Amino acid sequence: MNYSCELIRIDLRTRFLAGWLASLALLFMPIQVTAQTITSVQPRTAKPGQTTQLVVVGTDLNDSLKLASNDKSVDWKVDKIEPTQATQAVTLPSDSRMGPLSLWLTTATGVIKSHTLFVDDLDAVIDNGNNHAKETAQSVSTRSTIEGICDASASDFYRIHAARSLGSPTLLQMQLFTAAGAKVAGTTVTDTDEWSFDATFPENGDYRLEVTDLLKRGGDELTYYIECAPAGTFTVALKAVAATREEFMIEPGNGACAIDLRISRFGFDGEIDLAILDSKSGLQILNPRIPAKAAEAKIYVRADTAWKPDSLKVVQFSAVAVDNPETRCVVDSVAIRRVKEPHVIAPTTLFDGSIVLAATTKTESPFSMEPIAPVQFARPIRSHSVALTPKRMQAEFKAGVDVLSYGLVSGWSLNAKVDKESYALTRSRCEQVTDEPKEIPLMVFGDWNGHGRIETYNMPIQWIDPLRVEMTFSEPFVRGGRVRGTVKVLRQGSDPQPVSASIASYPVGISGPATIAIAADQASADIELQIAADATLDASREISMNASSKYTGQDYTVTSSHALPVMLESPSKLNVYPNEIVLSDSRSRQQLAVSGGNDSALPRDWTRQARMSSANPQIAEVRNGVVYPIADGKTEVIVEVGGNRQVIPVQVANMATSRKVD
Repeated sequence: MNYSCELIRIDLRTRFLAGWLASLALLFMPIQVTAQTITSVQPRTAKPGQTTQLVVVGTDLNDSLKLASNDKSVDWKVDKIEPTQATQAVTLPSDSRMGPLSLWLTTATGVIKSHTLFVDDLDAVIDNGNNHAKETAQSVSTRSTIEGICDASASDFYRIHAARSLGSPTLLQMQLFTAAGAKVAGTTVTDTDEWSFDATFPENGDYRLEVTDLLKRGGDELTYYIECAPAGTFTVALKAVAATREEFMIEPGNGACAIDLRISRFGFDGEIDLAILDSKSGLQILNPRIPAKAAEAKIYVRADTAWKPDSLKVVQFSAVAVDNPETRCVVDSVAIRRVKEPHVIAPTTLFDGSIVLAATTKTESPFSMEPIAPVQFARPIRSHSVALTPKRMQAEFKAGVDVLSYGLVSGWSLNAKVDKESYALTRSRCEQVTDEPKEIPLMVFGDWNGHGRIETYNMPIQWIDPLRVEMTFSEPFVRGGRVRGTVKVLRQGSDPQPVSASIASYPVGISGPATIAIAADQASADIELQIAADATLDASREISMNASSKYTGQDYTVTSSHALPVMLESPSKLNVYPNEIVLSDSRSRQQLAVSGGNDSALPRDWTRQARMSSANPQIAEVRNGVVYPIADGKTEVIVEVGGNRQVIPVQVANMATSRKVD
């Protein structure tokens, strides 16, 4: 076949290769101020089975310069290092895959620079820098590659024999029909590169898939490829936004990074587990499980003890369905490549999903996390609120931090809400958790100047009882009598709330109120119990009480048991001295004495145990068994012991007359 030679300007089809090479932008990570840089790496082409001399140009280069690749078979060594230029010998195996090979070069100060070698067995034509006019066009053979750098002010001209289109302009429209012609599903017009659709077959039988170009075009260049996949699968990819990072500096110890992922589900809504393909990478995923139905996820990768100051790794991640290990994929980066390199028609999959992590020098943490107030957890409730605020150790550090819900004590969960500089955490424990840890770990991620880190704080916990209940009685338990008692509540914490106490049942022979209410600003309530005349004497008794309230908006109930005093036999007869009382002036007083007994026992003094009350406290009152005058008039003092009751008449006179003092 004869080829005619002519001068042409490189058209869009041929410029694909140049565009691909031009897209290999020099990536720099923001680091702390340092003089060490990498400005350029040459060449950009290499042949399988041969050694290529990479020339690295920069400043303050030294023996910390390292190289990594996603292809483990690549061998390299440093031939020469000077402060402004280094030479590295990169040897490719003879069976190297054709196409782009991704390399990353790093320094001890954390500089990461990506470089792509285009692997091909064709001879490379290197841009000679003097091909900016038709008259000086550079000759290119039909079987060769071209390596060059775009000039914003001029075009490069080459003399070539032929050009071949890469990629397909087809706008593929697909429609699925039943055998009877009813439409089941089809593609919709979107701005994505490939259109797809999901379909559920309504019944057994034959179906028809119709395929056409949306613009009704045809020809050899309008090719297509269709993949039919069963339902119940998924893909996981790096999130396709320009801000998604693919290179990170990781400090030994606390170093970490956050990676954003996007999950596409095709009839699969279950949980997905992630793992680093290189199990000896010196790295670990803190949160490897993607929740069911999640469409996005952020994973945190941190250094473990195997991560060294000179570590450099290119890692990929696998994703496996938790309930079906046969359903799996490798995390890919095709979508993000299209965002970052829109001029590349067909992004390579050779280094699909690769993340570069390079060790760097240790730095001081730019933040710490401190509680706004001492942390108190209430025993009866399951969810506890904590208010935190970040303390910025570096004035330049303005970014927020992520409070992580990983590495928690078993049975605990964490939810965080952020409002400017205030972090409201809710820590919850399941019903099976009964222990009370004195401290709980808190993991916080932050990134500053390209240095991501995870700090772990042990948060001290003070366990409190927002409510305790006590029950006391000021009178003895005597058959047939009544007993005054007090229900007292003791509150801890800063959220006092009303209390509703209930007693489901009393011991046999005792009755009383079923519910007791105590307001938020009160600490006690009085009750009165009634004792049956035939209540058992020698039985031990207690009252069980359920006290319900709220703490931080959560309902809870505290159960308590209260032992009752020993039951006493009521006297069969009661004697009160005196049997009538006359108080002749304001200075008069009268002590009462009460005794009683029954046929089987000697009389005993009941004065301290007797209940004494005035029928009219405005005339006379009783305090500690003594009757005091209040105003002129008549009233009665009632004395009760068990089922016995005596009424003593009282007369008060001359309250306005002062008694002479001799």
